[in-house]
Amino acid sequence: MAHRLAGYQPRAADHGVLYRVIDEHLEPFLDAAAHHADGHRLPKFVEQEFRDFLTCGVLAHGFARLRCGDCAFERLVPFSCKGRGFCPSCGGRRMTECAARLVDGILPHVPVRQWVLSLPHRLRYLLAWDHTLCRAVLAVYARVLLSFQRRRARRRGLRGGHSGSVTVIQRFGGGLNLNVHFHTLVLAGVFTEGEGGTLHFRPLPPPTDDEVGVVLATIYTRVCRLLRRRGFDASAADLSRPDPVAEASPMLAGISSASIQGRIALGPRAGARGEVDQKYLDDSGDTSVRLKQALREEPDTIFRLTGLILRMARNLHEGFHELFPPTEKPIAMHREQQAHMARSRQSR
Repeated sequence: MAHRLAGYQPRAADHGVLYRVIDEHLEPFLDAAAHHADGHRLPKFVEQEFRDFLTCGVLAHGFARLRCGDCAFERLVPFSCKGRGFCPSCGGRRMTECAARLVDGILPHVPVRQWVLSLPHRLRYLLAWDHTLCRAVLAVYARVLLSFQRRRARRRGLRGGHSGSVTVIQRFGGGLNLNVHFHTLVLAGVFTEGEGGTLHFRPLPPPTDDEVGVVLATIYTRVCRLLRRRGFDASAADLSRPDPVAEASPMLAGISSASIQGRIALGPRAGARGEVDQKYLDDSGDTSVRLKQALREEPDTIFRLTGLILRMARNLHEGFHELFPPTEKPIAMHREQQAHMARSRQSR
């Protein structure tokens, strides 16, 4: 029996819930932000991200005309905004392309295990805007995970084994709140070199709760050490360095801070935690929440990839560690690290 192929149906971008919310509330939001900041508007890139989204997938804002050379069938394809903030269409396409690249060209066909590193509120705020510090924290985290895998392999008689990992920096939580954290796929074992240079994958058992606790304590210690080297006081509530975001745009800094803490940033209830109102219940029909219920991120909602109304980091994914890709940079970094450790031992 032949299967009938479904015809292509272009999305009705201007009928989506997110589109309607932004279209209806963008101008009042910008005005309220400017009023709250004594006339200083949000940075241009924030406003532009919103306005570009309102043109994404809408034929009235431009399109490409495609024509089949055989049957002369024509189709109009609207332009996309190519936003990196919260557009579900552009973000979904980029996510799919990245996933296909990982599965088809990078990850070996072996078991993998996901590790997720969540961070304190103050550190989330710092990493959201300091991309150099964000990558440095990620490097510390990845080194701890890979060292953990090598030690476990040596305890099982597998010397010289190497694992590998790839990390995606996720910048939002289930409630669209600013929440920089790391999702890392680590090979659930190590590769060892056999006769003739052939590689063999040796699986390792899942880590125990005690082992995960040791890994977390090691990450905590080394991240605190990193912050001290960079001039931050890891134990203080207020870090010593000036806040470049607050200096450039106090309004954006305030909104970001409120988003991290799950609080309302503007309006008469500024500073309060968000809660479910009657309009949401009437419009959505959501029966999983109740009126006046506080909105907070729960463990079962942390993986809902929706979006974030803030500038995305320059790198959506970072850190192909050890085995991928096979370039000279990881090898050079490893040799440099070994030389540094040797010098440290000699100086003692």
